[in-house]
Amino acid sequence: MATWPRWINRDDERNLREVAPNVYVGAEYATLTPPDGKPWELVVDFYGSDLRWPSRVRTTARKSMAIPFLDGDNFPAGALTKTVRAVREARKRGPVLIHCQAGLSRSASAAYAFLRRVSRVPHAEALRRVKVCAGFPRVETLASAKSWVETGR
Repeated sequence: MATWPRWINRDDERNLREVAPNVYVGAEYATLTPPDGKPWELVVDFYGSDLRWPSRVRTTARKSMAIPFLDGDNFPAGALTKTVRAVREARKRGPVLIHCQAGLSRSASAAYAFLRRVSRVPHAEALRRVKVCAGFPRVETLASAKSWVETGR
C-alpha cells in the first residue's frame, strides 16, 4: 500500500508531492517534467492576480488550464467542478500537476476536493496528504473546497 504524500521535491519553490496515483501538487517552479520523465498530461495553474507570470510548467503539458484567484479567497464558481472533472479524466492517461505559486493553499485545496470527491478519501486523510505546514492550506480556501465537496456546489 502506498504512503501519501510521496514527496518528490521539498524545495520551497517546488513543494512537489504525489497525493494520489498520478496526481501531484506543487509550486510554480515544480519540475518541468514529472518524476517518470513523461510530459504532464494536464497542468492546472491556480494563479493570482498578476497575469504577467505565465507558468513555465504549463508549457510542458499536453493540456493546461489556468484559473485565476487570490490565495485566501473562495474558489470561483465552477472552478472545482471543472478542475476535478479534468483531473479525473487526465490522470487515466498520465500524470497531472495541480499547482499555484507556493503549492501550499490553492493547489492543495483543489487536490483536497479531488481526493474527497473522486477518491472518497475522508477529510482528515485528505488534509494530511495535502498539508505541508501550519497555516496552509489557508482556512478560507480550504473551507471553500470542503463546502464544495459537501454540497456539490
